[in-house]
Amino acid sequence: MPALAKPASRTAKPAAAPKPKPAAAKPKAATAGASHPPYFEMIKEAITALKERSSW
Repeated sequence: MPALAKPASRTAKPAAAPKPKPAAAKPKAATAGASHPPYFEMIKEAITALKERSSW
């Protein structure tokens, strides 16, 4: 019986370059807040202004 040829050994894949780790998350500075009043307050003021304008 003839000798069986060994299958070609798989070559090792080159190691993937390690991905750089993202920099540590910097703490966000506290925002000063919106420069306008809350939505419901703007609506309330607009309705009040309309009532004043149309009142007798």
